[in-house]
Amino acid sequence: MTRLFGRTLRAYVLSIVLLGSIVPLAIVGAWLTRGGVRSGETLLEQQLSASLERVLVDMEHRWDLRRGDLLMLADNAVARRIVTMNASTADSTFLAQAAATIDKSIVSFTYVDREGRRRWSSPVSVSPRDSVPGGRANAGGPTIDLAFPIRDSTGSPIGRVDARMRVAGILPIDSTKIGVSGSRLAARDSSGTVLVPLDDSLPFPREGIQRLRGARWLAVVRRAPDSPIEVALTAATGPYVAPFEHAGTVGLVSLLIVAAGALLVSVVMTTRLARSVDRLAVAADAVSRGDLTSEVPASGTVELERLARAFNVMTESLRRLVAELSQRRALAAVGEFAASLSHEIRNALTPVEVDLERVQERVADDARTVALVTRARSQVQRLESAVTGALAIARSGRVVQADIDLRSVLAAAIDGSQSAFQASGSRVELLSEDSPLRVRGDADALRHLFVNVLLNAGQALQPGGLARMNSHIVAGRVTVSVVDDGPGIADEVLERATQPFFSTRSGGTGLGLPIAQQIATAHGGTLEIGRAQGRGTIVTVTLPAV
Repeated sequence: MTRLFGRTLRAYVLSIVLLGSIVPLAIVGAWLTRGGVRSGETLLEQQLSASLERVLVDMEHRWDLRRGDLLMLADNAVARRIVTMNASTADSTFLAQAAATIDKSIVSFTYVDREGRRRWSSPVSVSPRDSVPGGRANAGGPTIDLAFPIRDSTGSPIGRVDARMRVAGILPIDSTKIGVSGSRLAARDSSGTVLVPLDDSLPFPREGIQRLRGARWLAVVRRAPDSPIEVALTAATGPYVAPFEHAGTVGLVSLLIVAAGALLVSVVMTTRLARSVDRLAVAADAVSRGDLTSEVPASGTVELERLARAFNVMTESLRRLVAELSQRRALAAVGEFAASLSHEIRNALTPVEVDLERVQERVADDARTVALVTRARSQVQRLESAVTGALAIARSGRVVQADIDLRSVLAAAIDGSQSAFQASGSRVELLSEDSPLRVRGDADALRHLFVNVLLNAGQALQPGGLARMNSHIVAGRVTVSVVDDGPGIADEVLERATQPFFSTRSGGTGLGLPIAQQIATAHGGTLEIGRAQGRGTIVTVTLPAV
């Protein structure tokens, strides 16, 4: 023993093998094993994130539709009368009809005045046995309580609409099919109340790794923009980590076997071993630094050749393992989904057109009603065509050229924006030249441009306000100006008025003026916003005349 571990060549050889080969290789093996676990968890997180993003896209679309129904219930003259005075029979009939037309996921809604008194409630579409304390439902699924303000013409809140809606109206019941194998979904509202629990011991998980019933689970938590529901997608890490752990264990065992063989050969070899062990130690040092390309020449005795070949096989196995881990990580890509605004509008208009078609079939023997429904359907189709074309121009910057008279476009724009002026109790006047205003461009897109400008004016006016639309030709350019006598526009708002998604109105998209400006640019024109003389706002659009 003294000769084996004393200050002898054999002792030095054993020390080189132990310190220069076995220990570094064991560290590398342990590092690879741990790195494999991290790679498995990273792969699972990427797949959960990709799956949850698809769920959120669907949720955002559904929430936009449901929110539209609720905003329709809150933003109308009947709603304002209900919360400020007693409901008439006609008002109750109108609200009952509205309750029948909105999405069935909205099981009930109640109008509440400023003092918190209930003024009118819709019929509840869930039976008492479906409901349980806390606003949840068994047969119909969980529900969530929402509140939308009711505002008067000045924008001041005068009441609200309290609605109860099924979670399935926002979060599709089959969302778990989108997730990775074995994944589970959980959801909660903005107050932290769990709507869809993950497990009795863990109703809603936090982001990252946690233990659930003795196993490690990875959770990804997201919230769709403006949605009242937060969603978590979780899955057990075991099925994803196990292959990496197995590969790491095999690699570590291989390292230990090779190290044991090297130690045995080192004990047996004495004189000729020093040079071979030195080469092996140099290669082992390179491996410990992360260089897996080093090889040991297979020379010397049979045992040394075996050791060299085993070391080369080990490094090749490590290279394949690292390459496999990199490939798996590279293949775990996160898909992106971009839904354009025109697509959303078409999706919203399609059920409206279908419903009008059904109404037309049911009142086929009523000529006046059929005429009204036919006109409404034609307006829906016209709106879909106009908005789709306008938005296509706003995105691509290209326009289909045609010779048009802008006077008819301006008249159609005023007709299409009358609802905004009627809602605010204001009016609009068209002051146009008698001679034609010939321009080249897309009539539907230009009508959409001026409708957006007029809608902004109508929403800014107070009862009794007036907006004037003037048009004339100067120096080969048609100039159209919309001047209102509203409260005007602040400096900070004026600077950002044409920025996408900037809006001063609650519920506004912030896309009207940016799209209008893009349409004007596509026609070779300009759109400018400023303060009118005295008070109010002026929007000026110039287009090349034919």
